[in-house]
Amino acid sequence: MKKTLSLLTELDKLKSIYRRSYITDLSRNENSAEHSWHLAVALMALKDFIPADVDINHAIEIALTHDICEIGAGDVSIHSPERAQKADDEKAYMDSFAAEHGGFAEEVKALWAEYEAQESAES
Repeated sequence: MKKTLSLLTELDKLKSIYRRSYITDLSRNENSAEHSWHLAVALMALKDFIPADVDINHAIEIALTHDICEIGAGDVSIHSPERAQKADDEKAYMDSFAAEHGGFAEEVKALWAEYEAQESAES
């Protein structure tokens, strides 16, 4: 149970990663946990418009986990000169995340890698 609590505590840090984008009312920046949640719910709402060969549940899993790497690497703008280093920082974090937490964290790392590869319809 301690290992699971450690994993959940680590994942909670995603709420503290603030993105460059704002929430709809422009009152504050969106955090990465909100971003991932909103993407997953949007997929659920749009499922009737998504091709039948796309595994919607797998796409939702990817949506919920694709930015966990930002816990260690932060959110870097696509236009930032730091962008080149971001991929290395994300991979290093995901490697350490999976090694430290095992099990579910390894599944999360695989989902993240699938998203990064952009080779499946779900990603």
